[in-house]
Amino acid sequence: MRFVDHGIAAEVAESRGVVTLRDSRGRNLVIACSNDQGPRGWILVTDIDTGETKQVFFPDGVSNAPPYASLLSRNGRFYTGAGRVLLEYDPATEQWLSWESPQPDAHCFVGEALADGPEGLIFGGTCYNSHLFSFDPATRRTVDTGGWIPRRSISGIWLSMRPAGLIAASAQPDGISWPFIRRRASGGSLFRKRNGIWVRRSSIEASTGRFMVTPASAGID
Repeated sequence: MRFVDHGIAAEVAESRGVVTLRDSRGRNLVIACSNDQGPRGWILVTDIDTGETKQVFFPDGVSNAPPYASLLSRNGRFYTGAGRVLLEYDPATEQWLSWESPQPDAHCFVGEALADGPEGLIFGGTCYNSHLFSFDPATRRTVDTGGWIPRRSISGIWLSMRPAGLIAASAQPDGISWPFIRRRASGGSLFRKRNGIWVRRSSIEASTGRFMVTPASAGID
């Protein structure tokens, strides 16, 4: 038996999400994420007014991995993932500002796993170990709040910002689902800052979807 390698049938890449923005220089841009089998990941940045498109490769040392979650932050920067690596891109300077792993045992970030938070922080949730973390763009400091789902979640954590500085987080382990924050999930928590530390304010009862205040959150308004 003889095998023949015929090469790549078509030079294509899979689209993994698009955002539009006007940067601090007044340019109307489109940023597109992609996924292919090349050794290095990349994004496409298109200037709508001039029609020019640039292929911006990931920084050295960041391997190519499918992006599952992205965020155009209110700070004007773009965040996406390459496996467990969180990348920060500044469209105005056309530079990658940060690339690191917020949680070394994470696999990736999925769906609505990245969100703007209070005090200019970027919050994220990991898959599959369901850790909540924060990233400070000003200091480049990352804080891992820890895991809060007792079993691995195939969808990781989905985040939503709530009133009064609360962060609502939900997860979806295999085979169980219930409505929560316009998504289907099997458990969730509210987090709030207390004495400079983000703590769980309440948990969610999977059978009813009701918030249950936990002993650890007693005294938190």
